[in-house]
Amino acid sequence: MLDQREVASSIASRATERLEAEVQSTAALLAATTCQWLLMIAELDRREAWASWECRSMAHWLTWKCAVSLRTARDHVRVARELERLPRVRKEFAAGRLSYSKVRALTRIVSAPEVESDLVELALAATASQLDTIAAGCQRVRRINDPEREQRNHDERRLSVVLDEDGNGTLTMRGPVDLLAELMSAVDAVVKRCEANDGEGIEARRFDAMVELGRLRAAPGGGADGDTHAEPPAATIVVRKDSSRPDAPAIAHGWPISRAAFERLRCDAKFAVERIRDDGGIERTPTTEAIPRRVRRAVRNRDLGGCRWPGCGARASVQLHHIVSRARSGPNSIANLVSLCHFHHRAVHHRGWQIRGDANGALTFIDRGGRQADERTYRRRAVHPHELE
Repeated sequence: MLDQREVASSIASRATERLEAEVQSTAALLAATTCQWLLMIAELDRREAWASWECRSMAHWLTWKCAVSLRTARDHVRVARELERLPRVRKEFAAGRLSYSKVRALTRIVSAPEVESDLVELALAATASQLDTIAAGCQRVRRINDPEREQRNHDERRLSVVLDEDGNGTLTMRGPVDLLAELMSAVDAVVKRCEANDGEGIEARRFDAMVELGRLRAAPGGGADGDTHAEPPAATIVVRKDSSRPDAPAIAHGWPISRAAFERLRCDAKFAVERIRDDGGIERTPTTEAIPRRVRRAVRNRDLGGCRWPGCGARASVQLHHIVSRARSGPNSIANLVSLCHFHHRAVHHRGWQIRGDANGALTFIDRGGRQADERTYRRRAVHPHELE
């Protein structure tokens, strides 16, 4: 083996043109070797060889055995699996004509075998940065047009806390935009109700308001059924729409929301709509009041404080839903209101489920395909008129 000083001296003595050619040929050789390495990773993953080492996955095995970071290892495993379904990409990669960066982008773009050849030709002419931009755009379009988008957004909701050594912490939330808009509207409602702290900005006051909301919710009798005077007032959701663009999304708290989210927000909150006129002015509708407290209490008692969805009965994050929507002038009557947990409330508005029947009796739940689910009525009791007095 050559001494490293001799290698460095040999490289330094070469002409620039020769050095450029050798760098390019070595890059092609590196790509071909990487392709073979990834195919071996895919085979080891198929055999689940990592399990015999008590590793959680092939990525963890690579982190241990090949000194690769976990994030990079996961990317390698993903590309290795995708190579098995992309024969043209694999052929060009093994020949050294496609780099690993280009192959990684192609595995995100190619969704069907019939478009693989055209995209490979594009990759041979484009740069790796251009392919990354195209891949990011394709993934963004797929997320927007994904029929399971609402379900995925619901599944990806997160709230985490990271503590710092100085005694502070960072709270991070991720979830559907309409829920975040609803939360921020409730926080701002508490901010307006409280007196401003001297010298403190809106961020600090919002933090105090969110802590107050949590304390009120956790306090005895502080549930969402309105049985306590300590409960904060219902938030007012202000949605802005552009009258000159009927197809433009509604804007809630500065964030675009879907039509289904727009209708869901109207179910259980004070509501107002701001419309942008053609001359640039803003016209605001009167605020639609939230469900009256006495009606809310009667509906909660009738539904025993739980979700009416067949087989659910969850008592956490229960909201009231209008069977006949507010968009169709549905009233805030007991017969038109039903208790649903957050998950099933979104199923009605975002995933096409319909509810038919009188809420004081048996309800029928129908999905887009026409399947029906009838709820059992033995869990509820009738509402008597004196409960509303």
